[in-house]
Amino acid sequence: MPYTVGNKRIILSEDLSESDQKLLLKHSKVFRYCLNNACIKFLLNLKKIIHLYSDIMIIYSTLLNKIPHYDDITHMTSRCKTNLLRLEDDFNDFFGHGIRNAYDSSCDNSDEHKFDLVANWCDQNYEKGMKPGFQLWLKASMAMFEQIDKTLLCIELFFSSYTNLKKLLIPFLKEQTSSLQHSLKLVDHYLQVPLIVDDISKNEYDQQVFQNLKEIEKITSGIEKEAGNLNTAFVTFDGSLSMYTNILLGKAILKRYIESRYCQLIKRREICCQASERVVSIPLTEDKPCYNPSMKFLGKTLTYFVMAIMMLVIIVFYRFYKIIFET
Repeated sequence: MPYTVGNKRIILSEDLSESDQKLLLKHSKVFRYCLNNACIKFLLNLKKIIHLYSDIMIIYSTLLNKIPHYDDITHMTSRCKTNLLRLEDDFNDFFGHGIRNAYDSSCDNSDEHKFDLVANWCDQNYEKGMKPGFQLWLKASMAMFEQIDKTLLCIELFFSSYTNLKKLLIPFLKEQTSSLQHSLKLVDHYLQVPLIVDDISKNEYDQQVFQNLKEIEKITSGIEKEAGNLNTAFVTFDGSLSMYTNILLGKAILKRYIESRYCQLIKRREICCQASERVVSIPLTEDKPCYNPSMKFLGKTLTYFVMAIMMLVIIVFYRFYKIIFET
């Protein structure tokens, strides 16, 4: 990855010119700045994911509350939703309520001081400042997504048993949740690696210094990549959930078109509340067994084939028996 120092872009390599070596060592804080910046990007994208899953669990919890006699799955989803909303509040308290990237100037004034605080993280000590705080947020999120994953599995198994409930499932959500968990675990693994980014030697660009810088670059690139994966997941499922809100909650339940601005992140919760007031209960419609003549014919054919093979084996053994014992 290229590093910009003044008006010069330098790519880390073993055979850097002497002037580039001196420039990098003189401005070695650039490595810590890039690493801290990658951590901030990841946390801000994780915050958006938390908002997104809060929307999802609110919708699922609301739907389950309208299905009578299934208290176990309803209470399980409600607990998951409550814990997720608490984590969302923690993220909001620290990072502000705005939904944006670290240096997006479009944030509302009420959150400006909080994003200034986040921007100042880039200059913090990594091992003693950024890393411990990052790990706290990461551990809390990993534990939360474990609960989300188990809850979604139960919801999918339950909804898949009934024809009308299948239509209420958000497609590929369980798979995407597993992918998000993988990203969280991978970043957690990166944070276990001790780095000398706070104390880079400024005397000589030798092999040891080069290897240390490459390790820092590897961790920085890895965290940036996973931050990008979180953002991709957010963009994909935020769009899908907007359509879900408009089609299912709007047209199917409220019987009206919902403007796109009301289907956006967090705002769609109000639409979910309105839809809840219109629905008294959701009946369950089971899948009817499907009669398939071709499958029935195939089953009979396989049965006859197996019986013929067994008869053939019996005849062969009988003949061997006659040959052995009658000669």
